[in-house]
Amino acid sequence: MIPWSATQAEEYRLISGKDDLKIAQINLLLTQSRNFLVSDLPADVQQIRQQLQTALEQAAQWQQRYESQAQRSSSRVSHHPSTASEPPSSQPDRTQTIPAEIRQVTDVTELQGQLAQAQSQIAQLTAALAQEQANHAKTRQNLTNALADAIENLTRLRNQPPKTP
Repeated sequence: MIPWSATQAEEYRLISGKDDLKIAQINLLLTQSRNFLVSDLPADVQQIRQQLQTALEQAAQWQQRYESQAQRSSSRVSHHPSTASEPPSSQPDRTQTIPAEIRQVTDVTELQGQLAQAQSQIAQLTAALAQEQANHAKTRQNLTNALADAIENLTRLRNQPPKTP
């Protein structure tokens, strides 16, 4: 509570009694706090205006950065024409990506045999990959459990009282 001078308190006590003194002190406190809040309002408004101005300046800077980046991007694109606009003769031949041993095969049945062999190899490699992933998951789980056990043991040892000889 806000202290009153002894004479003010005594005068009020004589006039209205103890309970009224408390009520008067509360009313005075409320009035002063309202005045305090109203007096701070212009400073608060000024601070908010400064924050808004700073935010607007930062937004303008980001907009400028974005626009300059977009211009750089667009100039890069305009300097590098797409490969689709090039004539077909300058594009690589798709047959060059096919291995030489397959290009030499002219018999369809032989090619089908190689395809079946490749599919079988893919199935074997897929199974081996699945097994490796399962082993990895199991190892990871085992290592996690071992780490948890080690931490638990360390915590237990730290919490034990020291042994006296």
